[in-house]
Amino acid sequence: MTRDELLALKDWDVRAVPLPEYGKVVHVRTMDADAVVRVLDVAQMTEAARADPSRMAAVLDAMVGVVVAHVCGPDGTPTFGPDDVALVRKKSVGLVAALYAAVASTLADVDEVKKNTPATPPASTSPA
Repeated sequence: MTRDELLALKDWDVRAVPLPEYGKVVHVRTMDADAVVRVLDVAQMTEAARADPSRMAAVLDAMVGVVVAHVCGPDGTPTFGPDDVALVRKKSVGLVAALYAAVASTLADVDEVKKNTPATPPASTSPA
């Protein structure tokens, strides 16, 4: 398979996630590797913010970034673009947290990857 063929593969899915506190369903794209790293960063940043509440703004900014990148329509079309970050920041913390949790719920994909990844990478077969 060529580089272009690999990059053109649809390797994501759209999930409908209920937001019961709002009586709505939000659609989210499953996370790419970059988003997984950002979600894990948010978890670490949240721990730090518990000890130093002045760090909470950075946590919320990171959460907004994940929301903007992954909330979408049922067909996977992004709901937000980069210009919408400021608008999403103006929404309630409760809504941003609910949307973020909806996206982060796709982390089950990471558990699936862990299950299917060998503990030791195979030895290289390329010539020395």
